[in-house]
Amino acid sequence: MTHPARALLNPAFLNTKAAENELALLHADLLNTFSYDPEEGCFRWKVRPSPRAGIGRVAGSAMNRGTGIAVPWGGRSWSEAQLAVFYMTGQLPVGKVLRYDGVTAVSRFEQLIYTLPDGRRFQGSKEITPHV
Repeated sequence: MTHPARALLNPAFLNTKAAENELALLHADLLNTFSYDPEEGCFRWKVRPSPRAGIGRVAGSAMNRGTGIAVPWGGRSWSEAQLAVFYMTGQLPVGKVLRYDGVTAVSRFEQLIYTLPDGRRFQGSKEITPHV
């Protein structure tokens, strides 16, 4: 069976009612699989995905070239920053998630700068006014 995350990667599938339903299911799965502390900025396993990864252990490993943390979930590797935005907002960010402080080793929610599908930009929970 294909994990719902795979379908959401198809651009033709996005912006459909089915995608909205899949996104809600995917978000619920994320909440059931991991805990996330927005101040600490890391994910911990709520389930035991393998003998090496125990419940309560930090999820993920360093990405190539020190660009952040990669977290395995749903049959693919996710940026910890992407998952943090999805965990906190229930929406997948559009494009790259930046860090205000430039520290890529952690993904503290209030340090993340991201764009939601409706075009609004945020730093953490605060909307950023676009520069015109």
